[in-house]
Amino acid sequence: MRAGFAGEERKSTYYRFIHEESERLSRLIANVLQLARIGRDALVLEPRVMPIGELMALVVERVASQVERAGFRLELSGEDGADELLVDPDAFVQILINLVDNALKFAAGAETRVIRLSAARRWATDVCG
Repeated sequence: MRAGFAGEERKSTYYRFIHEESERLSRLIANVLQLARIGRDALVLEPRVMPIGELMALVVERVASQVERAGFRLELSGEDGADELLVDPDAFVQILINLVDNALKFAAGAETRVIRLSAARRWATDVCG
């Protein structure tokens, strides 16, 4: 891009890709730091009550273009997005991002190209249902 070989129409695609990859690298670094904190018994979580729909929106915001770029379709389902969880939102979102990353990686050759994220209440006492 710096050399001027990319046309204007391709630049936005390249910028989006660079942005997504830099976010992915930032998450990887954060994961390594979290593992180091776990090893030192210094992991600090900040749980709070959040609507499931809001948590899922955070996940979708971070994975939608990656899923699309990999040739998959993202499907969301759930009983009630207004139900709430006591959760550390950053940890929750990171776990789902990692699961989606793995699904894309290990299902790259799959015939069915759908990533489904679903939230369902299993028990009345669920913390992370």
